[in-house]
Amino acid sequence: MAAQVPDAPEAPTTRILEDQVVVEWNPTSTGGSPITGYKVYVMTSDGVAYNSDNTYCYYSIYQDTVLVNTACQVAIASLMQAPFSHEWGASITAKIIATNVYGDSSYSNEGNGAVITTFADAPHSLVEVLIDRSATTLGFSWSEDGNEDGGATVLDYTVSYDQGSAGEYVVLDSNVMSTAYTATDLTPGTVYKFKVQARNSHGLSTFSTELSLLCAYIPDQPLAPVSSVIADNVQISWTAPDQNGSPLTAYRILIQQQDG
Repeated sequence: MAAQVPDAPEAPTTRILEDQVVVEWNPTSTGGSPITGYKVYVMTSDGVAYNSDNTYCYYSIYQDTVLVNTACQVAIASLMQAPFSHEWGASITAKIIATNVYGDSSYSNEGNGAVITTFADAPHSLVEVLIDRSATTLGFSWSEDGNEDGGATVLDYTVSYDQGSAGEYVVLDSNVMSTAYTATDLTPGTVYKFKVQARNSHGLSTFSTELSLLCAYIPDQPLAPVSSVIADNVQISWTAPDQNGSPLTAYRILIQQQDG
């Protein structure tokens, strides 16, 4: 049989390798004449048009490339620029043409697999949840509104704190599923600093800005006072209650009237 253009390659696959997208395919039938090159076309952001990456993904006998190679790598940064113009979260789809001296094959079927992602933005707007405050607990919440998820859904959050030592932050809890957290078993009278990170399939975001909170609560109820008459005065005395992390600033004394 006379030689002819190669058969169309099988559909390629795409995958992520660090900051690159790897496009891979299987060798195709030569059509009776050796393959002299491959051309790789990547779908653009409009989901219809394809464009070739001639810098990294055009293999030919005119380049210093071993023709048995059936893979090429394209920088994610290049795919986010014109003419591809992809955004984070895009699925990278490609198709292949094989070439010999008789010309180009038809296009392969399209194939994909790689989704380009990056870290989510850090949570923001950390504020205290006052209803969660007690002598040994502090609650706070945060927001993701307006943040970018890096192209992959935020899976959970990691809460870190400085253990009240104003030193290095350590993880207090991970795999937090909501946008609020209550820290327990804290030491009254201690100032704690908290930071939060969001996690998607790419990894953990940078830290949020810190939230500094004094672990303190209203004082305990005083025990019943004792009254006694000394000369022409009534003396009222009591035992100081637990101040719950914040110095007592005053007492209020109420005396029952004659009508009870």
